[in-house]
Amino acid sequence: STIETYDSEAISYAGDATSDAEIDAGDVLTAQLLSKLRTTIREDRTFPVESMTDDKGQPCFAFVTSGRGIEQLKADEEFRQNHTRVIANADNPLTKRAGYYYDGFYIMEYEKTLRVSQNVGRSLILGADALMMAKHKGIEYFTDPADHAKRKVALSVTGSGALKAHKVAASGTDATMRRRNAHAVDHYVRT
Repeated sequence: STIETYDSEAISYAGDATSDAEIDAGDVLTAQLLSKLRTTIREDRTFPVESMTDDKGQPCFAFVTSGRGIEQLKADEEFRQNHTRVIANADNPLTKRAGYYYDGFYIMEYEKTLRVSQNVGRSLILGADALMMAKHKGIEYFTDPADHAKRKVALSVTGSGALKAHKVAASGTDATMRRRNAHAVDHYVRT
């Protein structure tokens, strides 16, 4: 599938890069970048990214990144100190490589994040309604070839999971669609 384009206010770059062509080994994910991104997605966009609500009723966003993105965050001193202070025992996410939370971001490792170009990876910030998964019935192995109606249901359910590109018009008469509730972050990834 093609890489979806993001307009200039819906994409950020790590470090001092201002485009994918400028990204080098120093432009990595850090705790400081996450804090900056939280402000960017809420204050610097025409359509701010709307937060989800976590299990404690607090606003939060999903931050989906690759294993190499997780490596970068774990190498960042501020990020490490945050998790060591909160959970200093064996349940610490840093030792389990799972369940990170920082400054309102639930950080999730996903091995299929996009590689935009050589050594440039893309992480995504997802807000409310950015992820739409339609799974209305259990997906099971189809065993009744005699019933055509049942087979149609099984096939439609199998193909019903999707990531929704949530876009809105920039203004009432503007045909340009702007991405809403998703923000891209391009950063260096080692090969």
